[in-house]
Amino acid sequence: MRHVVIFAGTTEGRTLAGILDRAGVPLDICVATEYGEMILPGFQKAKIHRGRMDEKEMETFLTKEPRTIVVDATHPFAQEVSSNIREAAAKLKLDYLRLLRDEQACLNQDHVKIFSKIEEGADFLDQQEGNILLTTGSKDLAKIAGRFRDLSRVYVRVLPSEESIRLCHEAGFFGRQIIAMQGPVSEKMHQATLEDLRIQWQMTKASGRVGGVEEKLAAAALVGVNTVMISRPPEQGYSFSQVLRMMANRLGLGMELEHYREEEKRIRRAVCPAQGRLTEDGKKILHLIAIGPGGQRYLTDEAKEALADCQIIFGAGSLLDRLQLPEDLDTEREYRQDYVREYLIRHPEISSAGVVFSGDLGFFSGAAAYPGSYDLFKNPSERSEWADWEILRHCGLSSPQYLAAKAGIVWQDAFFISLHGREDDALGQISSHEKCFIIFSRGEQIAALARTLLAQRQRMDLILGYQLGCKGEKVIFCDLKEAADISYAEGLWSAFFIGKRVVRPLTPVLEDRQFLRDKVPMTKEEIRHLSVLALGLKPGDILYDIGAGSGSVAMEAANISPDLTVYAIEQKTEAVDLIRRNMAALDLNNIKLIHGRAPAALEDLPDPNAVFIGGSSGALRAIFEELWRCGKPVRFVLNAITLETLAEYQRLAVSLPIRREKISLVQVSRARNIASYHMMMAENGIYIISGVLGEV
Repeated sequence: MRHVVIFAGTTEGRTLAGILDRAGVPLDICVATEYGEMILPGFQKAKIHRGRMDEKEMETFLTKEPRTIVVDATHPFAQEVSSNIREAAAKLKLDYLRLLRDEQACLNQDHVKIFSKIEEGADFLDQQEGNILLTTGSKDLAKIAGRFRDLSRVYVRVLPSEESIRLCHEAGFFGRQIIAMQGPVSEKMHQATLEDLRIQWQMTKASGRVGGVEEKLAAAALVGVNTVMISRPPEQGYSFSQVLRMMANRLGLGMELEHYREEEKRIRRAVCPAQGRLTEDGKKILHLIAIGPGGQRYLTDEAKEALADCQIIFGAGSLLDRLQLPEDLDTEREYRQDYVREYLIRHPEISSAGVVFSGDLGFFSGAAAYPGSYDLFKNPSERSEWADWEILRHCGLSSPQYLAAKAGIVWQDAFFISLHGREDDALGQISSHEKCFIIFSRGEQIAALARTLLAQRQRMDLILGYQLGCKGEKVIFCDLKEAADISYAEGLWSAFFIGKRVVRPLTPVLEDRQFLRDKVPMTKEEIRHLSVLALGLKPGDILYDIGAGSGSVAMEAANISPDLTVYAIEQKTEAVDLIRRNMAALDLNNIKLIHGRAPAALEDLPDPNAVFIGGSSGALRAIFEELWRCGKPVRFVLNAITLETLAEYQRLAVSLPIRREKISLVQVSRARNIASYHMMMAENGIYIISGVLGEV
């Protein structure tokens, strides 16, 4: 097996060394100092080399074994050392892998100033007032100290080694100015340091997750401390997972290294006293954690404590990346309830887990799939598959709250719609409410909505939110025309639509004169009103209008509520064209027009809750039998003009499970002016037949 040399100046390097050692890989681990050797974990066979080496010494060291694989896991800011390793490996034509720390996201915040050179950062701080904390390490202290006119207000945090303390003294730092501590330092500990020393500014390096940058920024934000960030030098390399896979390929170990990585995680879970706790009654703990619209700074203290309590975190990949979790914390890029449950069954050693969700748990969240206390209250005798787990919920900041605050408006009067991952028609709801908040999958959905509303001669203001809480966040104020013309970037969009509410009737009110008719039959308004009332429509219902004709019944129903979805089924081309024109004239968007003959035209439609049959073209029995096959109760209303249609219904009703049947003969007479008199002129009598088809 090929020999491996790891220059292990970071946590990632030490972790990789431990995995390779347990896999039996011939291994040399190089550290620069006695302290670096002291914090290494125990190894079975690996050899440890302590001491600094220049490029020539590295060349000599690397020629001990043929075909050596060199892993450079030194600190991101150890540029000279990393350059020497790279040059030595290149001269000897050895495999060289640069192991990078994960990039730190969302550093461009209002309270963070970024500089590319540490001297520039120090010069900036010298011009600022108040005490300063340096967490940039001990090696740069000499060059930093010379930049300050008053060094007495500067404090440093360094590693607890003799070399670090010596470098502090040489740079002019003594006594209480020196904090010697091994990282990683928790957010609470860092916050206590900032408060105790009355720090106004801190300077740190963008050293990634393991370098504790997230904790430093979070603590600083809590106590109002500003940050000078020294950006890391640009370099090429690979993540920990990539290096592990490349090592497995080069060493011919297949999935063996992943096995040892999982084994290391199991051991850590078993011995870590700060995690994996149980409730007092012996249940394991599952945290459902809302993280708000952005990253770490929008977490509540309760959510942070919940994350710290977890042995593993589940969630969508974009959320896990946004949180910048520690490298050694297990994660699974999945949040579905069935997946999480199956995973935890396969890993009984896990007793405390978390699932993260964006926004708030109660706002269009995947957390709804998990059982809650109310479910147990409703069904106390029902044993949940999560019976051995205590499910704790931690609320967060929802996107409408965030965008409303940014825009300076209230949000409690808004109607909420989610089109994230959906293509539902929201036009009816938008016109029925003065203020709507909508979540979108992509920005083009906003443009399409705006164009349709413009075509309906609507006037509205929009407040658009893009990548809320993240880097690149935008809040845009515009009208419909501007919204239709925007070039939308990829990413998450949401919006408030603010306009004039269209007041909808509570009962059928449309008059015959409001419809275009041509030569197409139309159900007269008195019969239409009674028929729609007899359907007993409810919010969310799906209604079929079979033999729609002019579409008057479909439109009468659709006009009552945008929460209804109406399918107008008509086989005649001229009638279909007429329905389309009537829909446009009445601005109704919750009608879907189906050109076809029932029952064949019903096959691909969602099952209805209610059906109006105005014309069957001789297929009445076939239509009823198709509706019966839905497998659920369907409310129906049939209009019969002829006795033959009534007789046909009575024959088929004998063989079908019809309940609550009502048959009414409605005779309508209308007044007409004849000379100076009003005469009542009778219309054809109509049988209105209603009932429920199917068992309860």
